[in-house]
Amino acid sequence: MDNASKALLMAGAVLITVLVISLTMYIVSAIRSYSEGEAMATSSSQIEAFNRYFVYLAPSGSKIKGYEAYNVICKAYDLNKTFGDNIIQIWFRTPITHTKDIEDLLDAEAIFEHRSSEKGHYLNVLNDYTYTYTYGNDGRINEIRISEL
Repeated sequence: MDNASKALLMAGAVLITVLVISLTMYIVSAIRSYSEGEAMATSSSQIEAFNRYFVYLAPSGSKIKGYEAYNVICKAYDLNKTFGDNIIQIWFRTPITHTKDIEDLLDAEAIFEHRSSEKGHYLNVLNDYTYTYTYGNDGRINEIRISEL
């Protein structure tokens, strides 16, 4: 009888140990999935913040004024400088692939005096333009097209 009671105590201790280990693994797993969810939420909010200006200005395919097109190009230019050259591909008549091309397009004298700039890009702040954008695989806007009506 003495051996049987010791055997039951040992079996109970093993069961309690297994229960404690299982509970610890469950808590660690729950904490890990919570932190991964937080990281994904942060990522989606960062993507929304990145796209916010372009999406809230006007829906893709809509008509905007030249001064709004100017502001879109300035914002894309700033994002390209912040995150690396050409994170957003900008099209105005032709693809604008270099920072120098954007600087030329945004030449204030050419824009506000309604004359052509050095490279032939020309943006009249009083004209209407079609504004479209597309999303990349990561959910961010990666291409903006501004074309004359």
